[in-house]
Amino acid sequence: MKSRDITIVIIVLIVIALVSGCFPEDSLEWSDDGSIGLLHEGGALYLIDGQSGDPTRIVEDNVQLWPTVSNDGKLIAYAAEVSCDSLPADLELLPSSQTLMIKECAELMKNNILRGDESRPGFPTIGHKAFESEYRNWIIRYMCENADDELTKKLGINKTQKGRTLPLECYRLLVKSTDSQNAQTVVATSVLPMMRPRFSPDKRRLAYLMQGMESGPEDPFDLYIASLEDNSRVMFVASSVAIGYDWREDSQAICYLRHDESIAGNMGLGVLGVADTTEPNALRAVPFGFSGSPIAFTFFSPWMRAEYGLGGRIFFSNAALSIPARKSDELKWSLFCYDPVTQSISDVLPRNLSDHVKEAIILFSLSPDKTEILIGLDDFVIYRLEDGQVLRPFKGISTGKSSSEDWVPAWKGNDQVSCMAPADSHYLNGTKEHGSEQIVIINTNAELIKVLSENWQLN
Repeated sequence: MKSRDITIVIIVLIVIALVSGCFPEDSLEWSDDGSIGLLHEGGALYLIDGQSGDPTRIVEDNVQLWPTVSNDGKLIAYAAEVSCDSLPADLELLPSSQTLMIKECAELMKNNILRGDESRPGFPTIGHKAFESEYRNWIIRYMCENADDELTKKLGINKTQKGRTLPLECYRLLVKSTDSQNAQTVVATSVLPMMRPRFSPDKRRLAYLMQGMESGPEDPFDLYIASLEDNSRVMFVASSVAIGYDWREDSQAICYLRHDESIAGNMGLGVLGVADTTEPNALRAVPFGFSGSPIAFTFFSPWMRAEYGLGGRIFFSNAALSIPARKSDELKWSLFCYDPVTQSISDVLPRNLSDHVKEAIILFSLSPDKTEILIGLDDFVIYRLEDGQVLRPFKGISTGKSSSEDWVPAWKGNDQVSCMAPADSHYLNGTKEHGSEQIVIINTNAELIKVLSENWQLN
């Protein structure tokens, strides 16, 4: 097969991945025992009582993708966009790389202004991507607040003052107790969006994703770990990481899928990697396998997931394609598992199940006890690892393009699932009497436990 043909096949895969990249923005996540839920809807954040189902709004708006609740339900973590009050104070809270970027770009803009004609309105561009991103107001304001006489004369008093009053927005990563939402800890501050935080099982650290400087919303993320015992310690793990990473049960390692341009240029290939988090002073990226080689070379989408199972096994969603291949050969999506004992990789799902869920496999989730898997969105399945039993709660129901596609089913303990039920589903008496789809709780036998959202008034 010619390299051009391989490229075409990979491009087809990338297109499929990007189509599925309309990642659900709303989410409902539960503590391991299902006693506390964390609902993110329309930018607001709610605590959900696992017994009564009652929601309590704790954040009004601007919450970023996929906040989290700790395994024991005692802590929550989320990133939110906020207004900044003081440039000097907030500048000190930013990562050093962002602070340096702002200062360097401000100096570059200043030099351009001193050499140019500033009779026109507005501020000049500087030929740097940072100026067209979230950094723009920070750059202008830093330059104007630190303007010397020469720059002030060139800009004029009014324009300089305008630059000093530009609004500043940033993102804060926050941790709160579910018992007292008034007290909060700021874990990290960033000019760039942060999202999908995850507590380590021992709750001593918090991992999170940040949008990279050279990336956008549909691109991979940078992965960081912050200490919850020492706020000064934030450690970089890896760049170009997919949204679905996971902590090992002992809190000493974290697994992720990473885009790797060194494999075949920018053609959507990646590796399955792990970072050892036991180093006291520095985090080092540690690939699995022999002689420093990765566990596996994979296809890559920024929406794929990797999760730890029992015995340190790593489950990850991916696409399978035999090489050489014909252009007409169909790409196969499935769930794979790396076994650290045998150092082998196996396809977990039977072919008929893989063919049913297709690219929705990227949204899989292991139960808290790691014995069952949730796969997909509206027509999702529950797959039991021990005996291969498959359950399809919405089999035969025409869900159409409803908002159920904007929700990912979630485990509520080991034997219940929260999901969005279409208005005409059998869980809602097969009629539209409820008016619209509802969030329901079902058990792993597909029996209705509760219509969770029936009496909610969130707005």
